[in-house]
Amino acid sequence: MIYSNVYFDTPAAAKLLSQLHSLCFSKAWSEKDFSDLLVLSGTTAQVIDLNETPSAFCLYQRAREDAEILTLGVIPAARGQALGQLMLSHGIGHLKTAGVTRVFLEVSETNASARKLYKNSEFLEVGIRKNYYKEGDNRTHAIVMEKKVT
Repeated sequence: MIYSNVYFDTPAAAKLLSQLHSLCFSKAWSEKDFSDLLVLSGTTAQVIDLNETPSAFCLYQRAREDAEILTLGVIPAARGQALGQLMLSHGIGHLKTAGVTRVFLEVSETNASARKLYKNSEFLEVGIRKNYYKEGDNRTHAIVMEKKVT
């Protein structure tokens, strides 16, 4: 497996991020959604290329010593190759160099594969946001998770 890891903090990556997001999620974020976030101070996008093909992405928002993962995805063709784990490892290291000591995220209670990824990356469940996500005609809880960066 040959991969590269790149970070962006400008809207230049918005189109690519939107394309990757649409491959990963049924409710895709638009290029404008990503562009609007990437102009904010403290927002960083991470993209991992696998064999020169953009295959995974993560969007982080930093506020002093805290950061939040806003969205993360691995395209279907690249799943099962530990790219999510690799991306989190590099991304959290990148955040640590920026002074981050805690990383938060929210994940749907129904997203077993993402919850497993975060648990394997040493995120702990610290709360629940009831009926946070709309999935079809149903509402599901968001599990709030935290990782202390040391």
